Amino acid sequence: MWFKRLDKDGDGQITKKEMIEYFTHINYSGKPVQNILSYVNEIYHKFDTDQDGFLTVEECEGFY
Repeated sequence: MWFKRLDKDGDGQITKKEMIEYFTHINYSGKPVQNILSYVNEIYHKFDTDQDGFLTVEECEGFY
């Protein structure tokens, strides 16, 4: 599952840092880092429903 790949420390939530590191590592669509930051911010704006700065499995159900 993609969630577990991003949740590096296995705490059941994905931090922005974990997501940025993942997309930077795979060089998401060859985009510059600034575009990755913008993309991650968009994801958190849309899916972090409780606005705690973390994404849980439940919040990510509609992501993919």
